[in-house]
Amino acid sequence: QVLKLLIDKLDFWGMFTSLLCAIHCALLPFLLSVGLMGSSMRWINHPAFEVIVTVLSAVFVYQSLLRGYASGIVRRSTFILALCGLIMILSHHFFGSFATPIVVIGGISIATAHFQQLFFPFKGDFLKESKI
Repeated sequence: QVLKLLIDKLDFWGMFTSLLCAIHCALLPFLLSVGLMGSSMRWINHPAFEVIVTVLSAVFVYQSLLRGYASGIVRRSTFILALCGLIMILSHHFFGSFATPIVVIGGISIATAHFQQLFFPFKGDFLKESKI
């Protein structure tokens, strides 16, 4: 029952994808540098894999959090956290040697926003939400 509810939730899949993105981006450079990734796992370092995961993250953020904020069912703080995370993962290549920490922080930010919306949904009056 609970698992079916989670599977139906965009926030669950958004959180899952973003966490995988953060773990992938944090561990991949290390695994490659110490030679722990065999040739059969090279696909995970392919640019197409990164594009697919980034697009999935962006779709989940848009469908669940950005549209939810526009509809008044997502907190402002959750919206800002997701938007900042999305900007980080979309722009991390522009930051040179800081790209890895930026994309990891972005992925964790998006996962946290989805987690907050999934387990602590906004139940208050949208118009009475306190200013940040």
